[in-house]
Amino acid sequence: MEISTKKVENVTIIYLKGEFTTLSEDIKLEKYIDEILNSGVNYILINMSNIIYMDSSSIGELINIYTIINHQGGRLKLCCLPSNISDILILRELVTTFEIYNSQKEALDSF
Repeated sequence: MEISTKKVENVTIIYLKGEFTTLSEDIKLEKYIDEILNSGVNYILINMSNIIYMDSSSIGELINIYTIINHQGGRLKLCCLPSNISDILILRELVTTFEIYNSQKEALDSF
């Protein structure tokens, strides 16, 4: 999975691309989030529009990230989920846990 970021005012947007799995040798998203939080940013938006696959371990990683950010007084939001990823979150009853938006603009405006 590829990770890139962009800062918009007080929000860091994380763009994910590819397969979101915890088994890959790519940098783990949780470690990446820790680095962002340590830099003083605690409003994070994850744009998932270019995720093609997500395994169940990655769902656990997202939940851990959500917990870490909330404990530090921050907010995590997700946007632009492909339908297959949205379906997974619905089946796992996580759509009420995460703040999910259809568009990046809508998510940014909600901060």
